[in-house]
Amino acid sequence: MAQYDNIKSFCNRVIHLQKSNSKELRLTQEEAVSLMCELNQLLLTQKNTIQIPNTESKIQSSVDAGSF
Repeated sequence: MAQYDNIKSFCNRVIHLQKSNSKELRLTQEEAVSLMCELNQLLLTQKNTIQIPNTESKIQSSVDAGSF
């Protein structure tokens, strides 16, 4: 997990933020992009494929309001 250094750094900054009772955390554009890239990569590697069963829907013929 060495490739996720920016995520670890960000988490440490958030922990420090909570301890210091601060309300704001600033990131440079480069930090934000690096963090998002690492998070995206982490999500892709952790992704589980979900199989959705193929269900056939029963088609109901429409009823004309005048044919009751």
